[in-house]
Amino acid sequence: MIKLPDSAEPAAMELMPLMDILFILLLFFLLTAGAAVAPMPVALVEAQGSESSPMPDTPLQLSVDATGVYVLDERRYSTTAELMPKLLARYQASADATLLIAGDQQAPLQALVSLLDALQKAQVERVQLLHQREMFNENK
Repeated sequence: MIKLPDSAEPAAMELMPLMDILFILLLFFLLTAGAAVAPMPVALVEAQGSESSPMPDTPLQLSVDATGVYVLDERRYSTTAELMPKLLARYQASADATLLIAGDQQAPLQALVSLLDALQKAQVERVQLLHQREMFNENK
């Protein structure tokens, strides 16, 4: 049997592996928590002088891209007739759901008007349009 001398110092606990793991976990949570609101990249329209509404507890995101195609849950729909059954099923599944509509700046106005008309006919009342504030520019 191997005997250690009595004067041996107790083994020191290494903190570097623990710090490495904590750093990796912190990095993971920071990257995954910063998920984008819009499921697809859209250039939101700008508005002046509007006040922001608080984000709803149960948002349902719908995007209208630059070509007028509707995107819900990463699936593309070319008409409101295709979109509305899926959208209404998702909307009615949650009692406090709010529909957030993100329309691209280049999206045809007719696509948004058709969508709002279909939502009104379906009696969808909790709807918000996403936009970004225009920064004040003294040169304008």
